[in-house]
Amino acid sequence: MAETAARLFVAAFLSALLLGLVFTWLARRLALRLHVVAVPSEERWHRAPTPLLGGLAIVLAFILAGFVLKLFTSPAMQRLTLVSLGMFCWGLIDDLRQLRPNTKLLGQLALCGVLLFLGFRLSLTGSSALDIPLTLLWLVGITNAFNLLDNMNGLCGGIALLVALFRAALFAFEGEPRGALLCLIFVGATAGFLYFNFPMGRIFLGDGGSHFLGFWLAGITLTGAHPYTKSYAALLAFPVLIMLVPIFDTTLVTITRRLSGRPVSIGGRDHLSHRLVAYGLADQQAVLVLWGISFLSGSLALLAAMYGVGRFISIGAVSLLSLILFGIYMGRFEEKLPPTRLAEARVRRELASRRLGLVLTALFDIALIVLSYHAAFLLRFEGILTSGNERMFLSTLLEVVLIKLAVFVLLGVYQATWKYSSLEDALALGRTSVVASVTVVLYIFLVYRLWGFSRVVFVVDFILFTLLFIAFRFSFRILDRIAPQPLTGVKRVVIYPADDDGEIVLRLILNKRQFAPVGFLDDDAHKIRDRIRGIPILGGFSDLGRLVEKHHIEAVVLASEDPSRNLTVAEICQQQGLALFRAELNIEEIRPLTVSGRA
Repeated sequence: MAETAARLFVAAFLSALLLGLVFTWLARRLALRLHVVAVPSEERWHRAPTPLLGGLAIVLAFILAGFVLKLFTSPAMQRLTLVSLGMFCWGLIDDLRQLRPNTKLLGQLALCGVLLFLGFRLSLTGSSALDIPLTLLWLVGITNAFNLLDNMNGLCGGIALLVALFRAALFAFEGEPRGALLCLIFVGATAGFLYFNFPMGRIFLGDGGSHFLGFWLAGITLTGAHPYTKSYAALLAFPVLIMLVPIFDTTLVTITRRLSGRPVSIGGRDHLSHRLVAYGLADQQAVLVLWGISFLSGSLALLAAMYGVGRFISIGAVSLLSLILFGIYMGRFEEKLPPTRLAEARVRRELASRRLGLVLTALFDIALIVLSYHAAFLLRFEGILTSGNERMFLSTLLEVVLIKLAVFVLLGVYQATWKYSSLEDALALGRTSVVASVTVVLYIFLVYRLWGFSRVVFVVDFILFTLLFIAFRFSFRILDRIAPQPLTGVKRVVIYPADDDGEIVLRLILNKRQFAPVGFLDDDAHKIRDRIRGIPILGGFSDLGRLVEKHHIEAVVLASEDPSRNLTVAEICQQQGLALFRAELNIEEIRPLTVSGRA
């Protein structure tokens, strides 16, 4: 029986894949003939006119495979597919006529209302007055999230494929093979399109395709038996986690555009994928990173659905906090914006950062305190909290949070800037964590006499919190350090000499990202193969000719203050055809100026 089911699943996927390949090839030729193409513009990522009917190919392959395999016998699946066809048509009209944002949204709301009327609804609160708007928000939000996600070759289609794959796995776990098969033919049809879309971008989804993918996936999460649902948290965990990338991207775009005073409804090059490229990744690498995040979040969602949310709550919380920090960090990279808009966006963002930075930092610390304290209880009691231990955790949680926050404020934790965290800051954070944990233990001893408390909980809490506390504070420095150099607009350079001044210049280069540091040059042969901040000392100037060819060096940056030596370096660079830069590192006293005879 299991072998027969496996063969059926494989056959369903392969048939949809074959249909997707054929229909995508035909759709590309049709779009070129009818001139239904995406024209390059300042707001778009692509550089050449590209056919737009990829979504039509997915729709045709999906529906034909579903009819052949008789998978549309369920009334719910029939209704979802029919309304999804309507959403595809509405998106196609936008491709052909360029609808206004408000008109586009009204059409989406109308179609989402039809699906809601046909019985698709989130059941979170038990109150229709609350569940209906939440369902509309989910359907419209996810539809537009996939529409916004369609900004780079392979991104929207790849994420949709992964979401459908995890939904198929959950259908199989729920004992609903028809739902699993329907998701698999969705995967196959999308994979057929991706063959032409990633990485070369020979055809695009268009708004019709992205609307269909997002709407159908949003609707399919509202179906199923949901035997794993034992709480509201469990009900929300699976759909939110498998949709994490589109939700995260839409949230990031919305927040950054609001802070920068830009409209959310107009396209732009400020999506997470674009920011990863500005960070230094190639287009394909950026897409693969987001696929990876989607795969990990989907795997966590599936495990939580199968084994219970409680077992994975700590991992999920750490992952969520890490993702939020990653989004805040990526908010700094907007090099693809036009210069005037970039300057305005940075000014607005800096103002917002000063206003919100302290609040966000405190909220992160609260989350880390709660997370580490809860994880300490779980680790101490082997993942199972009795009612007594749970009451003990909940009854002291607020006190622990307030005590630690008070210690942080008193010891000046919130005066440090994450971007410039140093070894001294790490030591200070460690000392602060020690003081905070000792204060908590003293408080528990004085108030509760430690009655019923496990001492191990406080030790584990201290270790976990300190590690997370320091790691999150240094996250920006770590991401800066591992950032690949931008692919264009930078020169590959060596720094001379490899001493304290050279190290200062290296830090300047790494922070400003003006150059790509390849290595150091130094007159001392004993330093060769040593490293400064991970950058190797390659040799002396006698080796420069060989190093230029081997490492594609384009320039030398001088950190030396010796005029005669610098003149020699300039002559060698001229012979080698290299650009030469000098970093000014002197500190000079400015004498008081005399104004109207007074000093």
